[in-house]
Amino acid sequence: MPAGYRSRSQYLSLAHFSHELVASLFDYIDSKQPSASFSQQLADALQSLEDVKNGDLYKFGQKRSAALSTSEQVRTLNEIWSEPDIDQAIALIGRLRDQPQQHRKADAKKLIKLFSRLRAKALWNFEQSVPRPPAEVREPAPAR
Repeated sequence: MPAGYRSRSQYLSLAHFSHELVASLFDYIDSKQPSASFSQQLADALQSLEDVKNGDLYKFGQKRSAALSTSEQVRTLNEIWSEPDIDQAIALIGRLRDQPQQHRKADAKKLIKLFSRLRAKALWNFEQSVPRPPAEVREPAPAR
């Protein structure tokens, strides 16, 4: 697969992860007990965000993670989320994991907002990474 396609696929992978997490968060709001897959999604997101925050980018080449495993994905995250956004997401995920019954709707809605922004940015980067043919080169118009 050419490098351009590989890079572009990383944006889709991040958008897909964010979409799946947002869908699970909506299900979580409506249900009483979180599913095992939801817990795993939270764990994957939390570990990835902590790695980004700690600057431990060396790990990305050694593991197959559901999120934030390539430079394109990390760059996308840093383009849309500020440091306080990352801190907030880590805290919210930690609370949902450790105290699933407290603050359920409020915390889940905040995470939905954050990961929806990340999904939109990943899709935007995917669309913008399409190689465009060079514009037609024309001779300059003669001076009057």
